[in-house]
Amino acid sequence: MFDYLWPIPQKISASKEAKLFLSGSFSLKGKVPRNFKAGLKELGCKTGVKGLRVEFKISSSYKPEAYKLIVSASGILIRAGEEKGFFYAAETLLQMIAYSLASGKMPFAEIEDRPAHKIRAFMVDLGRTTYSLKYLKRIVRIMARLKMNALHVHLFDDQLFGIKLKNLPLGTENPAALTLSEFKELIAYAGRYYIEIIPEIEAWGHVGSIVYHYPEIKGGPGMYGSTSFLISEQTLKLVENITSQIVGVMPKKGIVHLGMDEANWYPSKEKSIEGMDPAKLVGVYSEMLERINKKQKKNMRLCIWADHGGRPVPEKLKKKIIISPWNYWIRNKAKIEKAAKFYGGKGKADILLGAGMASEAQQRGAYDTTKLWATLGMKYPNILGVDVTYWGVNDIPLKLLSVFASFGFCWNPVAKSIPPAGDYETFDQYIAKKLLPWQLGFKDGRMDALLKDMGEIVWQGFYLTGKNCGKAAAITAEYNKTGYFGEV
Repeated sequence: MFDYLWPIPQKISASKEAKLFLSGSFSLKGKVPRNFKAGLKELGCKTGVKGLRVEFKISSSYKPEAYKLIVSASGILIRAGEEKGFFYAAETLLQMIAYSLASGKMPFAEIEDRPAHKIRAFMVDLGRTTYSLKYLKRIVRIMARLKMNALHVHLFDDQLFGIKLKNLPLGTENPAALTLSEFKELIAYAGRYYIEIIPEIEAWGHVGSIVYHYPEIKGGPGMYGSTSFLISEQTLKLVENITSQIVGVMPKKGIVHLGMDEANWYPSKEKSIEGMDPAKLVGVYSEMLERINKKQKKNMRLCIWADHGGRPVPEKLKKKIIISPWNYWIRNKAKIEKAAKFYGGKGKADILLGAGMASEAQQRGAYDTTKLWATLGMKYPNILGVDVTYWGVNDIPLKLLSVFASFGFCWNPVAKSIPPAGDYETFDQYIAKKLLPWQLGFKDGRMDALLKDMGEIVWQGFYLTGKNCGKAAAITAEYNKTGYFGEV
């Protein structure tokens, strides 16, 4: 009866006979979230004194982001304990209204809902492709409609430096790089949709776009043809400068990701670097972030990748740092299950699970690993949530079905109606029946608008479409061709 809803609410009960009649006019009461008014307008509905009663009522018994939605003869009642609960309830109700307007009837129902995970993140890769501010804002709106609450922005990598900073040459060679003021604007814009921005600043490996400008701090090759820093005083000062500028435009509290994956160890011969190793480097960066926090009166928490062989972290920091294990391949199901068991558990470090897709190999998109990670993560109290990564390319419209599916799994990966993994044809059909009507109801997800905001496709720093097809998006991409392009 409510088969079109996505994400799927945790609990739904509905009447097959009794129905509420819709006229397209609504009378709004209580703490009405702004997204509901805007959504009704987009659907062509009216609000005023006369109309179907929709009441938003505060109830202290509900956990953060949870809500209850009741459709009855007297109208529609929504209960939640905070504004975010009302916000997410409104998105569910807007879908119900969008799909009921044609018939003018909505079944009596009760929906009880809450997210499976505290953090529901999506990652965009500014270090290998390009995203305009307009495109990022559209992505934020799509995320909000599907109840995601964090946008992880991978700011730079070997190929591209995706942001321009003050008094540094970094990003000046990239015409598509965001300015610091644009990044600040994005943070504020996302905040209005209850979406936190998590910036990622590479602090050890994947730093080719930095050493292009500072060749003296190039240590050597990392994994997959990437570039690793020379660990030196100059490197540490530069990372602190970059991090300080990024934290400077962030809100009072948040998460800062420092990467630290797929790198090799190249220490300088400076006395201050003697005896340092990767675990101690984590401690150095933790202290750096504490200095920045103190100076700027902020409360930023450090996050790092778990890396291939596990992440060595000083014992005293395990309760302070968020660790992110990752795997994007369902063929590695046994490894994913082993990693979840290894990292998950009471008393262990907080974990953000790295799911999503790798662009160059998963051309049709991928969602099985996201569902698996999200399901496994529900077992452990220290797992904060799921990060749906979108590496290497900006062609989200072409893989929207996988992105749409993954977002739904971050909220509820265990609904009984979801088909079993493995049968892609059945599963794609199942998701498409939810995605396509959703696109018709809400213009932010429509293909033409998405393609327009996307612009040209850029993969691994090179244009794949348009008049510049085959050319580098910035000189740093040409300078840092990786193993994707063969021997260079």
